[in-house]
Amino acid sequence: MSDQNPSVRPLLVSFTKYGGKNLIMNSLHKLKSDGHLFKPFTVVHDMTVWERAQCKDKLQEVRTKAYADGSGEYRYVLRGQPGRMEVATFRIRQ
Repeated sequence: MSDQNPSVRPLLVSFTKYGGKNLIMNSLHKLKSDGHLFKPFTVVHDMTVWERAQCKDKLQEVRTKAYADGSGEYRYVLRGQPGRMEVATFRIRQ
């Protein structure tokens, strides 16, 4: 929530099937690249306190691995659903 504009509020959207949520989350890049209309919106997974803590720990693990890999040959990213995220390693094509 933004401190500058007190009228900004979060909106929780629920789907009856998990596939609908995945479709939306996988298509967010299209909304962001389509124009300025959707740029101010942020869409994130609704996570519990435990899931947020785990995500933060995993993100720190990604940053540590990326920093330790001085070669720049690999890319480290988080993959998976909230609560079950894993660090994935990809070789950068050169």
